[in-house]
Amino acid sequence: MTFRRALILVLFWAILPISASLLASPTYDASKVRPEILELFKDFEEHPVVCDSAVGAGGTTPHCYTIVHTIADKATPEELVMLTRHQAPGVRANALIALLYAKQDELFLEIMPQHFHDSTRLTWFSGCSPGSVGLAEIVLSRAQWYLSEADYRRLQEKLLHFEGSTDARYMAFQILPLAAKHEKRVRELAMQKSPGAALALAHYGKDSDVSIIQSIQAERAAEFYEAVQVFPHEDFKDDLEDSYDSIMAPKYLYYRTEYFAAIASYRDDWARSMLRRPYRIHFFQDPDAARASVMYAISMEHQLPYYTELIWEFSDSQSISANTFKQLCESVSIQCTNYVTNTLAHIKDLDLTFSWDKVRAYTDYLKRNDPELLKKIIIEQLESGEMALPAPYLGIIKESKDPDYVNPALEFIQEKPEHWSKRDLAIVLLDYGDISIKERLLRLRPGKRFLHSKEFQKALENWKPGSER
Repeated sequence: MTFRRALILVLFWAILPISASLLASPTYDASKVRPEILELFKDFEEHPVVCDSAVGAGGTTPHCYTIVHTIADKATPEELVMLTRHQAPGVRANALIALLYAKQDELFLEIMPQHFHDSTRLTWFSGCSPGSVGLAEIVLSRAQWYLSEADYRRLQEKLLHFEGSTDARYMAFQILPLAAKHEKRVRELAMQKSPGAALALAHYGKDSDVSIIQSIQAERAAEFYEAVQVFPHEDFKDDLEDSYDSIMAPKYLYYRTEYFAAIASYRDDWARSMLRRPYRIHFFQDPDAARASVMYAISMEHQLPYYTELIWEFSDSQSISANTFKQLCESVSIQCTNYVTNTLAHIKDLDLTFSWDKVRAYTDYLKRNDPELLKKIIIEQLESGEMALPAPYLGIIKESKDPDYVNPALEFIQEKPEHWSKRDLAIVLLDYGDISIKERLLRLRPGKRFLHSKEFQKALENWKPGSER
């Protein structure tokens, strides 16, 4: 007998008495729980609250989060199992979660199916914001965090085949694909339009399931488009074309990106033609949201090799993401250099002033391949009179301490309006260790509020001549 098998048998026989004694009777018996443990649960008895984050209002740890971890440390598995039968939903939910925190995974897996049907609403705190959630849903969401993937898949299977009614059924489809042995059950649930089932069904890639997947589009468009991404069947193309006008409506649609990702999954001339459509609109509609969705869809790592040409084609009106740019421009090229030059010259027009990840990727490219061009671009930005200076530019100036930046930078600081980037630029200039720069900044100080900030004052106090650094 191997050590692993022996260990499994030991754990099985250790847990069996607990399972046999506690799971045999579904009734709650308070006498089986110590008074000090009941006291810890008192607040949950009165208030059905669950906290799933260690960080709450004002950055503090919520009491309801701390107390469940205390319970997990102090309560016995038998007590926690008993408390999962309590009439108060707050007690039941937190007892189940405490089993997870106590690493009683096998017990949790055995008991949780008894609560799949429980849709009692609880107040749920995640960070600072309260919400409302069903008991089974919140406990299962905690299970996904704390169980191993293999154990969570076991729980998914139990939920998938649960015969009762449950609002949490969709959580049976959180990790896909599901094994082939579940195909019949998945199809059955998809035909019942159970949320998530059509997406799970798409993973099996059966032509006979196309109509089932199509049937959910009107009610659950996002899931339909996700299913098409997994299973880009030719019959879905008409559905995607018919949806185009509604997708392009000038309103917020959370599934717009999923729509264009569905089109991109075909990787053919039809897809390229459809993806170009938002870039041909100039009047009556604002296509920016759609264009951003298209660029995101074709820039995903698994799609990038198929749509490189389109990415460059669209880059005149939609900036390339930092990660995509790094992949496209690992080595120097005229195309990459021209793109960076044109983009950095229109930072404000492309709304990139605060998109530091993109600007940093572009500046890093020039820093490696054409530092003189980068210096020219930064100086032109300083001389342009724009209010803000991108943070990556500040980093380049600080690192290089190139004297060519000094006069344009001081003139930029002198101009109105005031902005935090001018404060940071002044601090960078102090770091040059040049007394003449320090004196010029002090002369500017009376009329500049940002030069009276505590950050600038600290930099002044720590100033040293360059020779002493």
